[in-house]
Amino acid sequence: MGPIFVLELTFPADGFARPLAAELWLYPDGSRTIELSTRCIPGEAFEVAAKARAFLHERGVELDAFQHRNLRSALEFFSDERSLSR
Repeated sequence: MGPIFVLELTFPADGFARPLAAELWLYPDGSRTIELSTRCIPGEAFEVAAKARAFLHERGVELDAFQHRNLRSALEFFSDERSLSR
């Protein structure tokens, strides 16, 4: 199965107090997903999530209500592809 090309980058975001991590998953069929994340202690999770969401919204980033699980999506992608080739 594979390959899936994944790019990762951690960077400081102007106007956001925490560094952001970005992962871009490129699938063989041309589809792609991007994941943005940051870190915090558990007690700050809801506050940090709200601030991150507002930060991204202010910059025109549309947030998908459906969360892709990249590893699961990759396994499903190749599982479907293998079943089609049989």
